[in-house]
Amino acid sequence: MKKKLTINTVKIDEVPVADLVEMIDDWELQIILGAQPLTRDVDVMLDNMLEYFVEEELYNYACVVRDEIQKRKPL
Repeated sequence: MKKKLTINTVKIDEVPVADLVEMIDDWELQIILGAQPLTRDVDVMLDNMLEYFVEEELYNYACVVRDEIQKRKPL
């Protein structure tokens, strides 16, 4: 059973990626990631998250992270 938190109480940089799946749904991750600042640190975090989700075969979460990475790329 997932531990439910409200979206605005999750600090994405303070939660281990492995625990995110237990805490939030993929659509909630999409909202949280969309609110993150456009910084290099967040970009690195997203790359690491994508790698983890693909390795663990959590493809719904991986797609959310991939989409956020694509949105952040300059035109």
